[in-house]
Amino acid sequence: MRPPSSEAKVLPAAPGLMPRLQGAVRGGLHKMQTLLLNLRDTAGAQRAMLSSCAEGIISIDRDGRILSVNRAAERLFGYLASELLGRNVTLLIPERLRPRHARQVADSGPLDAGCLRGAPREVPGLRRDGSEFAMLLSVNAIEGSGGRRFVAVIRDISERQAAELALRDSEERLRIMVDSVADYAIVMLDVHGNVASWNTGAARLHDYQADEALGLPLASFYAPEDVDEGKPQAQLREAIAQDHVEDEGWRLRKDGSHFWANMVMAAIRDTSGRLIGYSVVWRDITERKQYEAHIQHIAQHDALTGLANRKLLDECLAQALRGARAAGRHVAVFMIDVDHFKRINDSLGHPVGDQILLAVSQRLQNELRSNDVVARMGGDEFVAVLRNLREPGEAQRMAARLVASFERPFKVDGHELHLSASIGVSVGPGDGEEVAGLLMTADAAMYKAKAAGRGCYRVFSEDMREEASRKLELETAIRQGLQAGEFCMHYQPQVDLRSGQVHGMEALIRWRHPQRGWVPPTEFISVAEETGLIATLGAWTLKRACRDARRIQDSTGQSLTVSVNVSPRQFLQRDLPEQVQAACREVQLDPRSLMLEITESSLIQDGEEARRILMQLRAQGVRVAIDDFGTGYSSLSHITRFAVDQLKIDRSFVRDVCDDAADAAVAQAIIAMAHSLGIEVVAEGIEREEQLCYLRTHHCDQGQGYHFGAAVSAEEFVAQGLHLPRLLPDPRSAALF
Repeated sequence: MRPPSSEAKVLPAAPGLMPRLQGAVRGGLHKMQTLLLNLRDTAGAQRAMLSSCAEGIISIDRDGRILSVNRAAERLFGYLASELLGRNVTLLIPERLRPRHARQVADSGPLDAGCLRGAPREVPGLRRDGSEFAMLLSVNAIEGSGGRRFVAVIRDISERQAAELALRDSEERLRIMVDSVADYAIVMLDVHGNVASWNTGAARLHDYQADEALGLPLASFYAPEDVDEGKPQAQLREAIAQDHVEDEGWRLRKDGSHFWANMVMAAIRDTSGRLIGYSVVWRDITERKQYEAHIQHIAQHDALTGLANRKLLDECLAQALRGARAAGRHVAVFMIDVDHFKRINDSLGHPVGDQILLAVSQRLQNELRSNDVVARMGGDEFVAVLRNLREPGEAQRMAARLVASFERPFKVDGHELHLSASIGVSVGPGDGEEVAGLLMTADAAMYKAKAAGRGCYRVFSEDMREEASRKLELETAIRQGLQAGEFCMHYQPQVDLRSGQVHGMEALIRWRHPQRGWVPPTEFISVAEETGLIATLGAWTLKRACRDARRIQDSTGQSLTVSVNVSPRQFLQRDLPEQVQAACREVQLDPRSLMLEITESSLIQDGEEARRILMQLRAQGVRVAIDDFGTGYSSLSHITRFAVDQLKIDRSFVRDVCDDAADAAVAQAIIAMAHSLGIEVVAEGIEREEQLCYLRTHHCDQGQGYHFGAAVSAEEFVAQGLHLPRLLPDPRSAALF
């Protein structure tokens, strides 16, 4: 046998084989090219994705050498990729942490591809400039044909850590601040309304330490009656529905004592809106409440007796009337006036008078029921409201009891005083369905008791209704008349009895009602005084009189004095001097041309206040006269103490001065006394020539009355005044002008 030849033999090809082989090779090469292109595209896409990733990505081999770095990692560490490739990753780790890193690498065992080396952790990274930054690091171990390598994903969390640190600092400062607030209880509740945190202020207000309070329900700090009514839970529900709720009420201390608190509660929710608890802030406002109660008490009670004043009386009476109508019961009103109190007050002095009023108020309260209301209207006038009466007869029996109680003497400041009271009784809703009507009917009945001899009571009856209705109607008409301009001023001349010249004029208010015509002052002045309208009427009179006086002065060329009547109520208004000053200034009237006429009662109601007002008026230049002198107290002490400028002899003494020795003696005494004190004297009501002659003979300074002329409008006064001749020298002359 021949040995095999070392040369290859080419076998003849099968028909068509070569074209098929060539086609297969070309197809395989095309697929390989396509695969390579796809791989190249995929790698490029991966590189582009890694390059644009916001997190830093670094791949490292088993020995810690850096294989690749994306752009984010370049920015994080401050290196270019070319500066990092091939260098050990410890370059990016702070030196103090490199030993720990080495141990972790040494301890790492075989890992499945893609397995995480522990959870992401927060560690510091080292920048090229040597500064450190906080990063969140996660590491993947990947097994491949080239061996194990690691991929580190790095996120810069410096800003987040700074924000968290700032938040912790803020929370700590807030905690310290909240805990240091001693005046406010600041409490956090969990979702169930139990205490979760408790500050120093809460501990101080409630006497619970934090460890004692934690876990306690909100209801633990509420008054039992509020707990029984479900108030704490209701407020929690309201806080959820409205986000917050405010309240004032009683809160409890640990020992069971109460304090009044102002509370604000708010629901706390997380970012998703889920309720996570409540914040509650409350403050002890007991002192404020006590102060408010004190102020309210002052506003509603009489300063001397502590009884209800008119404001509170009106509220109580209105409430009693509503209750009576609803229950089919009755309400009684007693108008009580201490008889002859002014005489006692004047003789014993105001301090004793005040003690008498206190004793009377105490006796009234002792005699009446505990649910009845006693009020002081002012001066010696009291009002009692008896609630919930079954029948009107109960009111009469109680009124008789009160009258009888005054028979017992009052022992005051060493004096044993026997007093009596006149009581007017009205029963509602029959005698009046409203507060004003019921008070007016009781007042009308009280005046009937006085007219019957005092020391008794009278029950309002139908024959009084017409009079009460007339007063109410008149009060309304006065108010409307002031608004409609129905009032005007007339002026009566005041003549110098020595020279015969017109020296001044008295301003007298007049009312021309559109239906009733001229209404006499005696009819509407008393109603205005009773209802308090006299202050409004008096202010209008003052302004109008000053305006007219200036016009008359300008027209006549004479500095005539105008006298204006001031009621006791108007006189004791604290701002009367300011009213007078404003009225004069408005029309540029010299205050020395103004004379205010007051009664003695104005001076004795409140002597110190009257003295203060007089001093202020005299400082302005305004003069003061005592009107109707001789009919009231006529006390010399009042004249000397208050230093008035003029006395006016009442017309009741002038009327019979020529025929009645007693009247003549009074007139002479008043003139002599006034002149000895340097005070002018004016006689009112001179109607006959013989009256004039008598008064001139006895040196009366001035006079007024129909003998000189009736009161007329300012225009008529000017027309007459320009042609008024002087008084003739002969005192018995029939003509004055």
